[in-house]
Amino acid sequence: MYGAASMMEAVRAAQAENALNLLVRARLICERRGVAAATVAVEGEPREALCRAAEDAGAGLLVVGSRGLGA
Repeated sequence: MYGAASMMEAVRAAQAENALNLLVRARLICERRGVAAATVAVEGEPREALCRAAEDAGAGLLVVGSRGLGA
């Protein structure tokens, strides 16, 4: 059981690091194009997590995109 728990923690840590790296790249692209952007990584059920993050940021509008891959 210990091995499985430590492996899951390692996977979660890698996912969090990948998410943060992606968000940094996205923010830099926006900055280069003169677009003000804020990024945040959240966990949980998508609808709840997105709405909570938007509310916490005081956002008046939440735009969510998809690449059309079934999402």
